[in-house]
Amino acid sequence: MAEERAETLAPATDPRLPLMFICAHPAIDPALRAPLMLQAVLGLDAKRMAGVFLVPPGMLGQRLTRIKAKIESAKIRFELPEGRDFDDRMADVLNAIYAAYSFGYNGIPACDRKAAGLAQEAIWLSSLVAAENPQVAETQGLFALMLFSEARRPARTDHDTGALIPLEEQDTSLWDAAYLADAEKALANAARNASLGRYQIEASIQAVHAARRRTGLTDWNELKLLYTGLVAIAPTIGAQTGQAAGGACRPRHHRGHPGQHLSTVVGDSGPCPGTDRGHRSRA
Repeated sequence: MAEERAETLAPATDPRLPLMFICAHPAIDPALRAPLMLQAVLGLDAKRMAGVFLVPPGMLGQRLTRIKAKIESAKIRFELPEGRDFDDRMADVLNAIYAAYSFGYNGIPACDRKAAGLAQEAIWLSSLVAAENPQVAETQGLFALMLFSEARRPARTDHDTGALIPLEEQDTSLWDAAYLADAEKALANAARNASLGRYQIEASIQAVHAARRRTGLTDWNELKLLYTGLVAIAPTIGAQTGQAAGGACRPRHHRGHPGQHLSTVVGDSGPCPGTDRGHRSRA
């Protein structure tokens, strides 16, 4: 089984993927798995990662140093996972990839050259995980989420001042149609699986916004339902910020979109999240 997993995550595609699964070993503190992956696989240091994980740089650096010492002293064997262990580690790998994308997309810290290409690196890794694990709905959901977000990059900032432009004020003609089409395809692939996770819901939220490019309208009631489901599944600070930002807008017209089926699943009971913080959640 381990050999089969090794072939599934073939180094020929990208040798970093097996390493990411190895860094998600059960003996490693769950809170440190994503930072460890970003440091070991993508070369990010604690100072760069601190803003993403909301931990002081010094504290994060100390924690990573301690976990590496524990790994060495305990002689933990790093082998590719199988079965249930593989499924559990997948969530950590997806979280690390999304953290890398958030770092690159938001440019944390500002003007960091390493952040410039990190978003594309994360999209590449996400595309591989999605292609190699099509039966895992969340791999498709994360890939769709990144593509929806990346499609808006050309319209996200003012070219003269560099200031962020709120999502509802962005020129949708500047959004990348190819990225949007690929995102909708990935979200449709995720919908074929009966399971439901945070990345599918977050991608569906992005799909509602993306529909404005075709209709000129935003379905705020649908967003409210999706955010309610998101907070129920993943009540993060970013999710609650996104819910608050969405709730500040009055519902307008209602139109269908690629994530519409999820509103039936998540129901109408609870608050909702997004993953970016502050005003970035609306850009």
